[in-house]
Amino acid sequence: MIAIKHKESGAVLHEVAAESLAGQYMEGAFLEGANLSGMNLTGADFQSANLKNADLSGARLDKASFHSAVLNGANLENANLANADLTDAILIGARLCSANLSGAVCRYSKMAECDFTDARLSGADLSMSDLRANFFNANLSKADMRGADLTGANLDGADLTGANLHDAKMANVTLSGARMEGAIGTMGHRLSGKSLGHKKKAKRPWWQFWN
Repeated sequence: MIAIKHKESGAVLHEVAAESLAGQYMEGAFLEGANLSGMNLTGADFQSANLKNADLSGARLDKASFHSAVLNGANLENANLANADLTDAILIGARLCSANLSGAVCRYSKMAECDFTDARLSGADLSMSDLRANFFNANLSKADMRGADLTGANLDGADLTGANLHDAKMANVTLSGARMEGAIGTMGHRLSGKSLGHKKKAKRPWWQFWN
């Protein structure tokens, strides 16, 4: 029997009659504030579960399902979420520094105010998601970001090579030092440089209008 306890009070939130949480079914479980740090949760099913403010730092979450789960304020730093399913998940304000989300499916997820510093999201499906977050130095190479909302996002130092940003909202995004070779810009064109959309036409000097 494994008891999942609250990270601060130590109260038992959920019990699983098994020797490992890998592959366990916990759909809809109430795990707010749970301590799951460093645990092996590979392939576990957390669909529609409440994981607000839970500590999942360093946990193995590869191929786990968080479909429609709530992870607001959760700590997922250094967690392995490779090929995990986060479709429709809500992670507002979650910390994902140095997390591995390579190949993860995050369609329609809400990730505003998340911290993805140094995170790996190569090949992740982030289409139609709310990504108004911090992606400083993150690896987003070949990520699918079509239709995503990146308004005001920090992409400084990010690797966006080969990423698809077609129809993404990019107002007030910072891209200092970002790599974008081969990426598809917001207008659907393959980029050769760092421009995200159509190039603006150079304005004529004011005095030329008088000639």
